[in-house]
Amino acid sequence: MTSDLFDTPILPGLRMQPDLIDQAEEQMLIARIDAADLTPFRFQGWTGKRLTTSFG
Repeated sequence: MTSDLFDTPILPGLRMQPDLIDQAEEQMLIARIDAADLTPFRFQGWTGKRLTTSFG
């Protein structure tokens, strides 16, 4: 569980789950994200510091 200095959960129900996916799944997800057509986020003439894509 992710906690603050006083060991209180930051978000109720949020918890850390190490090794949720195996290494092969991790590599597959990385490859799919890298293959996505990501472009800088744009909003009302501003360019954000993140990459996004649209699915429809």
